[in-house]
Amino acid sequence: MRRWLLFVAATMSLSACVDPPPNFVEIFVETLPPGATCGVLQNGAPVGEIAPTPGIALVPNADADYIVACRRNGYQDTSVGAHTIADRGGRDFFGSRVHTPSGALLRVVLAPRTPLPAAAQTMWWPPVPGTPRPY
Repeated sequence: MRRWLLFVAATMSLSACVDPPPNFVEIFVETLPPGATCGVLQNGAPVGEIAPTPGIALVPNADADYIVACRRNGYQDTSVGAHTIADRGGRDFFGSRVHTPSGALLRVVLAPRTPLPAAAQTMWWPPVPGTPRPY
């Protein structure tokens, strides 16, 4: 009986080491070129903003889908979908924090509003197959 009580006491003390999950997770947005303003929407309602990019928006800690809409002068507006993974929190047997992958990471390429001149298009790397190199 005494061993049983010790076991129950040890189990209860270990259960007190569990961390509650955080209230928010991060959506990291990086744009090319940097300096854009991005809004984070869930079901059409704004839940966060990143200005300027690169930056982080905090969203509720849940497995959820979001739309990230980015805008910058001289570039076309771009929207992309993001799915966040909830951080469930907790500690392992030895008391170390368990780091679960959570949040989302996005890299958004913004297209210029006006097409580039033909000379500038040949200087992009990697070049389009079959185009002559400018050097």
